[in-house]
Amino acid sequence: MEEVTEGRIWILAKQGIQVQSVSASRQCVSCLVTIDNISPFMLSVVYASCNKDHRKVLWDELRRISSIVPGPWMVCGDFNTTVPIEERLGGVTSFTEATRDFIEAINDSCLIDAVFNGSTFTWCNNRSGRSRRWARLYRMLLNGSWLSSLPMFTINHLTRSCSDHSPILLRFKDNSANFPQPFRFQRIWTTHDDFKRVVREAWDAEVVAAPMFKVFIKMKHLKRKLKDWNKTVFRDVHNNVQNAEDEIARAESNLIHSNYTDNLEKLQIAHENLKRALLQQELFWKQKSRIRWLQEGDRNTKFFHKSVMEKRQKQVIDKIRSLMGEILEKCKDIGREAEDYFKDLFSSQHRAANATILSFIPMVVTEQMNSDLMRPVTLEEVWQRRFPSRSIVLLGRMGSVELSSHLVGTSSEMMFLK
Repeated sequence: MEEVTEGRIWILAKQGIQVQSVSASRQCVSCLVTIDNISPFMLSVVYASCNKDHRKVLWDELRRISSIVPGPWMVCGDFNTTVPIEERLGGVTSFTEATRDFIEAINDSCLIDAVFNGSTFTWCNNRSGRSRRWARLYRMLLNGSWLSSLPMFTINHLTRSCSDHSPILLRFKDNSANFPQPFRFQRIWTTHDDFKRVVREAWDAEVVAAPMFKVFIKMKHLKRKLKDWNKTVFRDVHNNVQNAEDEIARAESNLIHSNYTDNLEKLQIAHENLKRALLQQELFWKQKSRIRWLQEGDRNTKFFHKSVMEKRQKQVIDKIRSLMGEILEKCKDIGREAEDYFKDLFSSQHRAANATILSFIPMVVTEQMNSDLMRPVTLEEVWQRRFPSRSIVLLGRMGSVELSSHLVGTSSEMMFLK
């Protein structure tokens, strides 16, 4: 491997980590990595050429690897090019042909730019003044299988020291924490014929309570029924697709060996089941991706899945800073700190307003307006608003007096409409 790469790429592993070489070229080395308690994954380490035409050979190699990798795959290293304009500071920052080739290679290889912590720029030429250049040449790219199989990880861009490049640290996190999943309505439920029946039966259940509390009880009962029905009928939408494909294979085999009408009907039913399963899978990923501008039924499942994986890794909270200034990275510590913060926020009495923050808020309500808003509403104002053009009769100790809509009196007087 060293002869092929000319010593440009080195892969060193600690004891206990198994690394098996798969392929090697002058710009890329791929190997299968096995670590205890972590799913095996493909690792491609890149050291791209400074020549854009030579880099096209690397992009084609990544496309080829993506077509044969069955599981998690990470591509990392020095790509010697950037993606958006914001990844360069100083020098040429326009959209170039090399940038376009790199973006096309990422999309064709179904790779996702990994979320990271630290500085955006991973390279600096260490010059001074206007000659100083910054760029993000080092990066980590992941495929969808990686985000599904190995979701708990962090990527940190470390500080440069003796080199003009910043090291990148990948750290796997403990995935043993089990958090309760919130209830979400699934659009795929509406594709089943029994959906309305399940909703009707759950809602028609007899509940004796106050009206609003009755609605609350019915909603809670309906949620429990839908969750149980989902586990019984739909189970796993991805396994349903695989089961439907297996059913087609069996039906075709039976039809080949015995060309009977029953076997043909079974094959047609199997195809209908597969269409339904594929539609349900597409609806599942589309709802999770929250993308509404694509039409349903165009088999965009892979695109929806990639969008969900990108959104999911951006929503992960890797670490927080506590009120005491301590950096917390463990899930239990982060959860405890968040719980303590909101308990203090909602249970504290007479919390003083932050004058510094309030000073940035423009004064819209004047003192006079505030005084009018705080003033108690009078009985005259109520009648003017409710009955603007009707007269009233006041009955009191002084007899009956007919007044216009301008009311004069006290709350102890009786009022009748004419």
